[in-house]
Amino acid sequence: MALGLAGIWFDKGRDIKDLQEWKVGHESLHKEAKADREATIARFDERIKSLEETKIKRDSQIEALQNKTVALDQSLLSTNSILRDLSNKLNDVVTDSRVSKEILQRLEQRSRAR
Repeated sequence: MALGLAGIWFDKGRDIKDLQEWKVGHESLHKEAKADREATIARFDERIKSLEETKIKRDSQIEALQNKTVALDQSLLSTNSILRDLSNKLNDVVTDSRVSKEILQRLEQRSRAR
């Protein structure tokens, strides 16, 4: 019986030692996992910060391009209007020159007829 009790006591002592070693290893595992999670979160925070900064820059560039596009559209409309006016004036000049040419031809015909 004493031998049986000694065996049980020895087994329990070994089990307690194994559990304590497992506990130390398990706590270490949790600490490493926590450190890994914190490092991953820090990397993600940096990535998000970088992406937000990039987005702000891109938004600014898009706004600048939109403003340039509006200015170009207005400039094109103005240029188009100017060209239309110029075309109308040129047509008027062509018409006036035709009329002047006809008048001159009639005057020449009259002066020859006399």
